[in-house]
Amino acid sequence: MNRTLISSYISFFFFFLLHSIVLENLSFPFLKPNIIDIKLGTVLYEETAPPEKVARMQKAAKDTTSFETGVRLTGFQVGIFLFYFYPFRKRLLV
Repeated sequence: MNRTLISSYISFFFFFLLHSIVLENLSFPFLKPNIIDIKLGTVLYEETAPPEKVARMQKAAKDTTSFETGVRLTGFQVGIFLFYFYPFRKRLLV
């Protein structure tokens, strides 16, 4: 490999290393974790979103609790440790 190709590869690697998000599974060490997904905020769209998406997201916010309170529960799972199952697992649909 020549030096130009190697330096390009290294530059490419460091660009993504500095401009990336690494997600971690924080529930891994637990046997039956209780998890909830909460969306915060009243604006559900980006500034650069097309008008159709802005209208759709504004309607979704008004139809749920996002518009008035800025909080929306979108999913949860609650496990009972003694029974090793999830009697309460729900994905809330909008």
